[in-house]
Amino acid sequence: MRRSGARVVLDKSQPRYASGAQITVRRPDLRTRARATLFLRNPGFEDAFKKWSSHRSRLVALDWEQIERDFGVSPHYFADVERYALRYHLEVDRKRKRPAECTVSLTGKLEDFGRAFGIEFVEVEGYVDLRVRRYRSHLGPILLPPRLSRVIEAVLGLDRSDPFRSHTLKPLVRKARVDPAKVAQQYRFPRDVDGTGETIAVILLGGDVPLDDIRAYFRHRGQRVPSIEIVRVEGHHDQMGQAEEIRAMVRQLVTKDDPWRELNDSQMRALRTLEAAVDLELLGTFAPGAKLVVYIARPTFHGKFEAFSRAIHDRRRDVSVICCCWGAQEDLVPPAVCCAFDRLFRIAALRGITICCSSGDDGGMGGVQFPASSPHVLACGGTYWEPGRRQRREEAWAWSGGGFSKVFEPGKWQARDVKAYRPHTKWRGVPDVAARANLQNEGYELVAGGCLVPMGGTSVAAPLWAGLVALLNQKLGARLGFLAPQLYRTQRELAFRKPLYDVSRGYSYGYEARSGWDACTGLGSPNGEGLLAALR
Repeated sequence: MRRSGARVVLDKSQPRYASGAQITVRRPDLRTRARATLFLRNPGFEDAFKKWSSHRSRLVALDWEQIERDFGVSPHYFADVERYALRYHLEVDRKRKRPAECTVSLTGKLEDFGRAFGIEFVEVEGYVDLRVRRYRSHLGPILLPPRLSRVIEAVLGLDRSDPFRSHTLKPLVRKARVDPAKVAQQYRFPRDVDGTGETIAVILLGGDVPLDDIRAYFRHRGQRVPSIEIVRVEGHHDQMGQAEEIRAMVRQLVTKDDPWRELNDSQMRALRTLEAAVDLELLGTFAPGAKLVVYIARPTFHGKFEAFSRAIHDRRRDVSVICCCWGAQEDLVPPAVCCAFDRLFRIAALRGITICCSSGDDGGMGGVQFPASSPHVLACGGTYWEPGRRQRREEAWAWSGGGFSKVFEPGKWQARDVKAYRPHTKWRGVPDVAARANLQNEGYELVAGGCLVPMGGTSVAAPLWAGLVALLNQKLGARLGFLAPQLYRTQRELAFRKPLYDVSRGYSYGYEARSGWDACTGLGSPNGEGLLAALR
């Protein structure tokens, strides 16, 4: 911990700027009001989590009283933060002081935040939302009094950068479409359950839910529209992409070599709306009886953290599965932010919530994607099926995101498999599992912009896995929760009826598929009936 005068540097709090970003001399208006979330430390969390997660074949979900007692933040920490905030005229949101959430929300002027955290605010010009624009950030790391540095783990909201991008594929498809339900049949999803009683949360960064497209999709399928509820995190409202904008975006995805380059406002609206349509239409197909809750947040680190936190701690809706198809290059996420998210994901594990995240669609060329690089989510990569064959011939999809983290080490459940694939690495491997993502001349048949369109990418793999988990939860009468340790253990130990199809052909850019775990397809693609038998 480095010292700077009477203060110390908060570890790993230095902002990270995108390649080519320019820091301008211009300063933001310091009278502007802002909001920040402080994520607080818990010195006993690591030991308590290890104790909970050890010596159990299936982890048992805890109730909120147990989580607050054994994993929550000390009330003294909240008091320390509140006294410090009031000294700098920052307002404390007293409604957000639950020990289990480990957070305190502050509002105030930028000038007061700057004095409280020892930072100088600047405007940065770089790629945000896949386009060049200016956003607020700060120079250097956060500085705190020594006592507060032992209380605060991360500060979110002062740096407004957003490197997150949708993992909806630039499709290599034009006409042919495949029914998602047939893909579920080929993966042997349980047929006598529909996800009734389960609640699946969808994390959406900006945009809105295209209900007209969703209704048209299920009308086309002859299926009732699933229950969909929209939660606007911190009251965030955004414009929904119009049908014409969405159709233009789909054409751009199909025809342009680099469709993500410098998107304008209407294209970003269309992309976010398209992502919402893909997630909800697929989840409603794979688990039609589940309740779908969409948490829409501002497209920033802070917004995404608040969306996950709201879904995980939503006691009224009681979420059992979370699906997220937005990711960022891990190199662009400050390590303190990564660690704060990861502890939040472990709280989800304690509650028996399964988090499915897409691994990205760049073949690992830009490094692994976060949050898929967290060891406490189920990272979902992509596979390729050769069209026109009677028997399924599955191989790694060349654009499936994968590789190795530079922040997280592998969990003990994965360490042996990573070592076998890459003997000299000590880092977490991505993905954990995979599913059909690119279908060459056959895309998943979905409705967007009022038209039937073929779509793919790891943005279809994550909803597929989330839907399967909801079905298995219902079938087993219990939450699978933190699923990865069980998958790695059963895939190694079972000689027959393995829970996953081992995909040992093909490659993604920089990595080759092979028997066992690999950095293209993880452990493989789902065998629903095999999973059910292994988890009983």
